[in-house]
Amino acid sequence: MHQALTRTARTKIRQGILLLACALGSAQASALEAPVTRLALSQAIEAALHHYPDLGVAQAAIDEARAQLVQAQARPNPELELLTGRIHARRDAGAPGPQYLLNLAQPLEWPEAREARQESARQEIVAAEAQASQARAELIQQVKLAYIHVLSTEESLRLAEEDQQHILGVRDRVKAMVGVGEAPRYEAVKAEAEALAATRQVETARHQLQAARGILANLTGSSGSATGPLDAPLPEQVDMATLRLGMEQTNPRYARARAAVAAARARVGEARADRIPPPTLKAGLERYPDSDAWTVGLAMPIPLLDQRQGQVAAAEARLDRALAEGRLDMLMIERELEQGYHRYRSARAQLQAIEGGLLAEAQDALRVAETAYRAGERGILDVLDARRTLRAVRLDRIQALFDTYAALFDLERLSGTELLRVTP
Repeated sequence: MHQALTRTARTKIRQGILLLACALGSAQASALEAPVTRLALSQAIEAALHHYPDLGVAQAAIDEARAQLVQAQARPNPELELLTGRIHARRDAGAPGPQYLLNLAQPLEWPEAREARQESARQEIVAAEAQASQARAELIQQVKLAYIHVLSTEESLRLAEEDQQHILGVRDRVKAMVGVGEAPRYEAVKAEAEALAATRQVETARHQLQAARGILANLTGSSGSATGPLDAPLPEQVDMATLRLGMEQTNPRYARARAAVAAARARVGEARADRIPPPTLKAGLERYPDSDAWTVGLAMPIPLLDQRQGQVAAAEARLDRALAEGRLDMLMIERELEQGYHRYRSARAQLQAIEGGLLAEAQDALRVAETAYRAGERGILDVLDARRTLRAVRLDRIQALFDTYAALFDLERLSGTELLRVTP
């Protein structure tokens, strides 16, 4: 079937952002100023489910599997044979005239083989539906990641513009102080360099925001779409046992693996039942100029030369492969769940560390440096260093928040459990 998406949707999002960021030109800054459509997360998901073609591919696979079941339920067609000729008498006792032969043959089926074929087709439908559910879950995860990335890049742009305004104000004050001889000239050079760096950071943040909006628009089919704030608190605790139980019960990859094994078993049963070829029921009428002959019989192939050893062995090998692939797939899902759980805990701990003290400390350090600078106790370099430290901590907080949400969305996809209740 169709494998939807890459191993992790977050890697795909980031790669797409880098590609779009390289492709976008200087027109992005003006595009950001244009009004954009504000979408809630639920609206973005609904738009993507109606727009993205991957779900259409999955639905076509379901329709194909259902058509295969219709074919598996069909009966073999009868065969009608009509022959005609003319009899020429060799002796006076014979009666010359036309001759007709009408034969009807109806192939039969072993009930075991027929039921096995239908069971295999039914399991293929289950597997196709599970694949569609997997594609849907992965698409929703992509939309959530793109949504969160837009929010994070919007916040990064806001912080970059705030830093730019602050540094431009510092630069102007330093220039004025240098002009009256109250500060050395190298401080003006340093302030100007910081102002240029702040301007570059604003432009970079604008490019990243435009790229993030482009990815979300590609998923939802809404050109120039953007998001409103995500108003949903992070869960206080995520239980691994609950996640594993949900994964075993609702993960579509589990269901697809089970359906693949069941279909392979049914094909083995069909191959074994067909080792004895099914009979054919026959009936016929032979009409001669002076008499009629009715015949009824049963044609039974004798499995002497071909006992279908190859077909049975191939079906058993496919069953072994389905079992091995199912075990491997389940191990991979469990590994992904554990890795996602540890990623969530790590990102959550980092976010709590930043919000619990590091951010406040960086803000206090900047206030102390600015106060000391105004009192003449420190130079402008100390203020700029404190500003850079605060900016780095704020950006780390944004990244930690994004990583926390990304890991949480991955856990939702793997476990089928709603961990983040988003307000529509």
